[in-house]
Amino acid sequence: MRRPLLAVCLVLTGVLSLYCLVLPPPVSGHEEWDGREAAVYGTIDRKEYRASYGSSQLLLYLSDVSITDTYVSDTSITDIFKSDLSQSDIFKEDDFQSGILCYMVSSGAEPCIGSRVWLRGRLESFSTADNPGEFDSRTYYAAMGIGMRMMKTEILWESKTCSVVRENLWRLRRQACDKLDSFLTKEDASVMKAMLTGDKETLDSVLKELYQRSGIAHVLAVSGLHISLIGMGVYRLLRKSGLPIPIAAALCMALILLYGSLTGDGVSVRRASGMFLLRMSAEMLGRTYDMQTALGVMLAFMALSQPLYLFQSGFLFSFSSLMGIGLLYPALRRESGRGRRYRSGWRKRAEWMGGKIWQALLASFSVTMATLPVQLWYFGDVPVYGIFLNLLVLPLMTVLMYCGMLLLVLPAGVWLKLPAALIHGVLQFYESLCRGAAEMPGNTWIAGRPALWRIVLYTAALAGLILWRKKISSRCLPVILAACLALLTLGQKSGFQVTFLDVGQGDGICIQTGNGRNYLVDGGSSSKQNTGQYQILPFLKHQGIGYLDAFFVTHPDADHCNGLDGLLEGGYGKRIGRLILPDIAPDNRDESYMRLEALAAAYDIPVSYLSAGMCWQDGEVEFSCLHPPAGYTETDSNEYSQVLYVKYGLFTMLLTGDIEADGEGLLTEQMREREIGSVTVLKVAHHGSSSSTGVDFLRQANPLIAVISCGENNIYGHPHEETLEKLRGIGAAIFQTPECGAVIVRGDGGEITVRTIH
Repeated sequence: MRRPLLAVCLVLTGVLSLYCLVLPPPVSGHEEWDGREAAVYGTIDRKEYRASYGSSQLLLYLSDVSITDTYVSDTSITDIFKSDLSQSDIFKEDDFQSGILCYMVSSGAEPCIGSRVWLRGRLESFSTADNPGEFDSRTYYAAMGIGMRMMKTEILWESKTCSVVRENLWRLRRQACDKLDSFLTKEDASVMKAMLTGDKETLDSVLKELYQRSGIAHVLAVSGLHISLIGMGVYRLLRKSGLPIPIAAALCMALILLYGSLTGDGVSVRRASGMFLLRMSAEMLGRTYDMQTALGVMLAFMALSQPLYLFQSGFLFSFSSLMGIGLLYPALRRESGRGRRYRSGWRKRAEWMGGKIWQALLASFSVTMATLPVQLWYFGDVPVYGIFLNLLVLPLMTVLMYCGMLLLVLPAGVWLKLPAALIHGVLQFYESLCRGAAEMPGNTWIAGRPALWRIVLYTAALAGLILWRKKISSRCLPVILAACLALLTLGQKSGFQVTFLDVGQGDGICIQTGNGRNYLVDGGSSSKQNTGQYQILPFLKHQGIGYLDAFFVTHPDADHCNGLDGLLEGGYGKRIGRLILPDIAPDNRDESYMRLEALAAAYDIPVSYLSAGMCWQDGEVEFSCLHPPAGYTETDSNEYSQVLYVKYGLFTMLLTGDIEADGEGLLTEQMREREIGSVTVLKVAHHGSSSSTGVDFLRQANPLIAVISCGENNIYGHPHEETLEKLRGIGAAIFQTPECGAVIVRGDGGEITVRTIH
């Protein structure tokens, strides 16, 4: 074994990963404090600004926290410190065991990093993933040592002592951002601030999404490339100036630690800084630096110090990408210098250039293969052209870095116009590449989240390829790689499945027929923002749904359809086969209804109108519309809600939108005429309101399972107790999304299973 220390580190991390899968590390949300007003006493660990509703909001990261729910005013702080009360008399919890993220009310002077402060506000737990594929904020912040957030935070008292070094680094960061703002356009400055200082406050969300969908979002984060360019660049300059190795290395180590603190000390920065420190230590000791071993040491060190990193995409991306370069790339590369036919002239130069391009392409492919399991697990899709875009993007990163640093270190003057112009040109080139890739067919491959056993086998196959690369012929490599891709991505389709998404106060129901066709019935919320972007879109990608055959809008209320905007903006404009609206009289189609028609027309999505009596077959799944009648003249949008009846083998389901008493009467008549009753699943109408789900209708439907989709602690009081009592009275099993999260119903035509997220 050429690298025994690397092997030991990988084994340790593997064992820890298995242990965490079996016994996940506890993630406390401190639910006992959720929604309560409290005062906290702690140390400001770091701070940042975020854009909030068009303005800038200060966020403080508080550590070493003590907490009390006793009212504390700014005038009583001194009395508390002068009193003979012990800390346990004041605080309900001396050791909060996690930090607090405080959203400050904009007033007064900005507190300093490292100071002790009294703060007052309302505590909230971070949200968990309530739907498949949804981002888990609680686990993400727990890995950062943050357990809760405090909203509308006021500062009551601040100590006079602080961390002079870290506070001055913060001010230096703000000055650097101001200088970039003064020499660059607003858009260019936002990108360079994210790239050089880690400040993403002004980063345009549309531009960020464009970079992400093109596979080059890594340029927007401070990472190993930045550390290497700055650290090694300064080290070489110091060595050329005559400084001895120990002094030059020590100075560069201090510089990188300070730079890491300035940028916010993110996961990728910690990894890169740690590897740089190991490299400088090797220089000081006169030892050979091995990148792969250093990577393994940092992997084991960071994972053992915080096991929750193993559940964080940034941590996994940072290490897997370097493993692609350091381990997989050498296994795929073949010596380009062997068998050269030309010794001079333009043919030799062309061959040399072709070899360089091939090696760059192979390196980009290696990174993609190594990060593919992480990409699919967390995002479910792959930017297809990212491999090729990075061939053009990465070489120009050096230009951006050095031009950006020139803007920061040189005094103002006409000489700064050249680096500013170069930055603008490169960033415009990046944006053109991304927009061009977005217009190309098949720009995003939505494969879905693979099963864990697939990832394990895929990783084992790549590990075998790395270990036995000398015994594998070049002809076998493409076959092995294709088999690995097939193992990870093919054959993941499940059978018939219906998912009632937890979208808060709204509805979102996805029907997967099992034969590759997928339908979405409603998708909106009045209690969660951007539900299309944050709940529906991640779910579709998690499931590998790259195309929706139809989007049914039961009625045009916002809590049933405002997620369509997020879907269209998120790349599904050409991935929705048809928009289906209720067939009502033209005179009754209000502004919301016509807006949906116009939105579909803008994206060239055909619109169909559904009315009672329409039926169609999709494989073994039968669909029928039971309401509204064709040309229905009811003006109340709830009353003309589409009602779908779905049948699959012995399984039957009734999706009722927000239908109320009058419409429910017509629906009940339709069910009697068509002899529909005793359904397996009923989507309870109007989020469980007492104005729906009447006794006569329930007797006819007689559901085995009742699913209620509503927001937690919503202002309407849904579901109403009266409705719950009626459902209990007929013996229905009740599933509520605020309690269960997403409700997933699966079937094979006979046996039906119900699973919930919580």
